[in-house]
Amino acid sequence: MDKRTADACASVLADLRRPETVNALRALVALPYERYRPRLIQALKALGETVEAPPPSGPVRFLLLDHGAPLTGMEVAVDLHYAGSDYSQLSTSRTPDSDGIVSLERDDFVDPQNPISVVAFRIPSKLPYGELDPEEPMIYIWQPPPHDLSALTEVDVDFAKLTVNFRFSNPADLEWSFLLDKSKAPKSLSIYTRVLRKHLPASGRIVFSKVARGSYKLEVKKKGSWKPVVSRTFEMTGRDQTIDLSEQ
Repeated sequence: MDKRTADACASVLADLRRPETVNALRALVALPYERYRPRLIQALKALGETVEAPPPSGPVRFLLLDHGAPLTGMEVAVDLHYAGSDYSQLSTSRTPDSDGIVSLERDDFVDPQNPISVVAFRIPSKLPYGELDPEEPMIYIWQPPPHDLSALTEVDVDFAKLTVNFRFSNPADLEWSFLLDKSKAPKSLSIYTRVLRKHLPASGRIVFSKVARGSYKLEVKKKGSWKPVVSRTFEMTGRDQTIDLSEQ
């Protein structure tokens, strides 16, 4: 039984507490989902049944690390993607605890009919409409779900500084976009575009202060056009780097 159906059944039967529901309650207790299990066991005991509750398994935990140090003090969005789906199916926001650990409900990882294929971490923008602030931390890290759901899974964020030297003849007509490099990502991941909405001179330097590990793309387009004037893909590996952008 999938998680959504089990949740719906458990919510109704746990409150109904009728003798004819005993077998159904026991069947629900035997499923791998833990959210409603205490209420189901309580309902069985109220009906005079003896129940041996399996020990709770606990959440699925991820340790976010910035160059070996726990990443704390910032809200992180977590997207869970079902296998075979082109879109994120479950999204939640978490703030890592003082040890840098993000805990997710195990039930989402044990649904046999909707297996999770990708776990993605990102930082939601504080600016409206996908605007890009070079000072804002940027994370879009994805990985398969852990094989051992009880183990603590490390996620290396490893922020580094990205410096972009640029030169363009008509900068006022241009728009900068910072994207996830889709060529190296699962199909289900969104494009994750941030747009820089500030006037830049014809030449100069822009510094993105905190960019996490991953494959990214910088595109510069004429406003209103889909065709880039210049496009550059690059890999952030936890070390500061510098790239050059100019009209081709």
